[in-house]
Amino acid sequence: MNDYNGIMHCKSITENCAVWGICINPNHYGLFRRALQMSGVNLPLENVTAATTIYGLQNLQHRGQESSGIVTSDGQEFYTIKGMGLVRKVYKPLSTKSLPGNYAIGHNRYGTHGNRDMSSTQPLEETLEDIRVFYGHNGQFTNYDSERTRLEQEEVDFKTNVDSELALQLLKKTDPNTSLWERVEKAYSMIEGAHSSVLMTHNTLVGYRDKYGIRPLVLAVVGGKGGANRSYILASEDGGIRRLFFHLPDVRIQYSDVKPGEIIQIINEELKRKRVHLSDKLLYCIFEITYLAREDAHIFGVPVAEYRREVGRKLAKEVNIQADYIVPVLDSGLKFAEGYHEQSGIPMRFPDFRDHHIARGFISPYDRRAIARNKCVPITGDLKGKRIIVVDDTEMRGDTTREKSMSFKLAGAKEIHWVYCLPEVCVPCDLGVDFQTEAELIASNLTVPERLANLPKEVKSLNHLSFDGLVESIETVAPGQSKNFDFKCIGH
Repeated sequence: MNDYNGIMHCKSITENCAVWGICINPNHYGLFRRALQMSGVNLPLENVTAATTIYGLQNLQHRGQESSGIVTSDGQEFYTIKGMGLVRKVYKPLSTKSLPGNYAIGHNRYGTHGNRDMSSTQPLEETLEDIRVFYGHNGQFTNYDSERTRLEQEEVDFKTNVDSELALQLLKKTDPNTSLWERVEKAYSMIEGAHSSVLMTHNTLVGYRDKYGIRPLVLAVVGGKGGANRSYILASEDGGIRRLFFHLPDVRIQYSDVKPGEIIQIINEELKRKRVHLSDKLLYCIFEITYLAREDAHIFGVPVAEYRREVGRKLAKEVNIQADYIVPVLDSGLKFAEGYHEQSGIPMRFPDFRDHHIARGFISPYDRRAIARNKCVPITGDLKGKRIIVVDDTEMRGDTTREKSMSFKLAGAKEIHWVYCLPEVCVPCDLGVDFQTEAELIASNLTVPERLANLPKEVKSLNHLSFDGLVESIETVAPGQSKNFDFKCIGH
């Protein structure tokens, strides 16, 4: 292979989803309504749990754009809305009126396994004897095929081809004479791969994170020290929760990561938590802090915005390029570019008009090249005759590099230098971001000179953060955490 075509038409590179779970103490309904009002939420607020869940999923939209679903419980009945597309499309302004209750779970999907249709939309449902259970999952089960085959031989009837259903079917096979906690512990011990999830019955909310900690899951406890005065939120990221209560700084909120291998159980508004599955090593996904997470998140003990600025500063030291402007690839390249600017002193310029009505390209199930081409279009005249350093989070397929290089050329840039904030991604991965073959990775197929030969002549260099620079950046903002990350995808 000596050009981009084989990369750009390969099997989709897919990633993960967003999960949300919430139990609001009825004494806190007024508090949550006030927080939503202060955050500018334009929804009916009589069913505040549903409104908060919609707000939470909106703030997790960047993790999954394919479909969305919410299930609520009032302690007796369940109420559901699910649909294809973005959160704003699935939930109409009056949706909260049909979602009563103080328990809820929600899910935004971008599938790593299964069909892209309503049958794959989560939360999924199953019945354990006479108990209805709803489930949402973020990650990918690597033993799905073998476990499904085994269960089907035992005449288990799968309703979907989504790997998430495996957890429910394994849960259903556990001893019905044991507690829900024990059944969850047993079922999850049989699952391999990346697994952060939420599960709900009529009066119980459960969160779990796999023993390697591959995917994040955070717990926020809202309220006082006594269980009777607490509400609970489980989420893939904490940024949306912090944003919700930003204008209410006096509200007591305790944030903590769900630990690898830990079960969180909230039953009748009481919290129980314990690590039940342990591993000798952790495998935090480096893509979380590089691309997937929103910049206001704290992931794996790492403040994402400050980490990205530190990487930018490190790159400016490693890559000595003379240029007129630093240009970030919006949005994920912004904080990296800020750090590069701080260290180098080169002015930042935002020549692109960023259309925020176009979704994220990397996790889109549609034409990524068209998204890369149309999402950001340079403003005429801003780059004419200029030398620019373009700062992007990673180089994966090469879609963004190729399309934006053509745009910058057409806008009149004289020299284009690309700077990527992760070493070359060259090894397949089925635990974190789901790219399972080398054919999906441009760095596995083309050398840097070969990639340059397929780009406009104005592109003079492709530069990547060193592995040492990556480790040093993590250690600078989160001492001691670099040893917990999985660097397999970048060859370490």
